[in-house]
Amino acid sequence: MLGFFILPTILNSIFSKTNICMSCFFICYNYCMTKYVEINDISYPVYANIEDADKYNNAIVGNTWFNLDDTTKAQYLVMATRKIDSYYYTGQPLEIDQELKFPRIMRNGTVSDDNLLTQLCCQVANYYLANGGTGSSSDGGSSGNLLNSVESYQIGDVHLKFKSDAQIDLSGLDDIIADALAEWMKSNSMEIWL
Repeated sequence: MLGFFILPTILNSIFSKTNICMSCFFICYNYCMTKYVEINDISYPVYANIEDADKYNNAIVGNTWFNLDDTTKAQYLVMATRKIDSYYYTGQPLEIDQELKFPRIMRNGTVSDDNLLTQLCCQVANYYLANGGTGSSSDGGSSGNLLNSVESYQIGDVHLKFKSDAQIDLSGLDDIIADALAEWMKSNSMEIWL
């Protein structure tokens, strides 16, 4: 019980001698809990893990999410996270060395909403599942999803080649992300994330 009273005193002493705000320390402690998914024994940081996505999709009627294996679910969540992180945002990351662009904090003290990012990641993953890379089955095109449209890929020095008949339409996805994260958008520009 003594530690309960001594810890705040010690922290106040430390933070009063630095430029670090004690409330920012506790905000960061509560928000900087990065989630991960595993694909082929490699961990990837994501805004929503498979458990989050399963909960989110449980309430959606006719959703094909539950027809996917865990590896494919993880791939969609990584794609969604990378898409969200492909934009420029205002504010600063809560941790200097955090793996993703969120959580963030603005100068006025506003901290990004972790639940919003979890839901947005699930929504973007569903968008990819439903609309990513559909091709016409009548012309023998690549049908199904964006992952089925990839002909080859390479990890070292990144090489990604889509099938010649792939039709990838991601219009609308930018609007979903821009609407959800409007207060955090820096501009309409995107950066390439490989």
